[in-house]
Amino acid sequence: KIIVNDAEELSLDKAKRYKPKHKQKTKKRANTLSARLYIRLTNTDDQNMLINLKSTIDHYQGATEVVLVLGEADSKQAIKLPQGIDQKSQGVEKLKELVGANNLIIK
Repeated sequence: KIIVNDAEELSLDKAKRYKPKHKQKTKKRANTLSARLYIRLTNTDDQNMLINLKSTIDHYQGATEVVLVLGEADSKQAIKLPQGIDQKSQGVEKLKELVGANNLIIK
């Protein structure tokens, strides 16, 4: 859904001549992200576990990307979280305790 205050129909010629007034800055991916931490969650109904998961990642922020893998093997979905975790911190061990060591892998 898009809400606008003002709109007008443009001709093809006018659209081709369009130049933006401000250049948008693009985010460049930092080269410091060297590894990814994959957390497998087959059940996302446990709200306390999800809150503890988020809290742990927030507390041990770092350069390792965190990817949640949700669902069963035949219908899994991967979600990259916006912040990473410090791979060498106690946070990884705390995550293993939360989700089980067999549901966590670093690649």
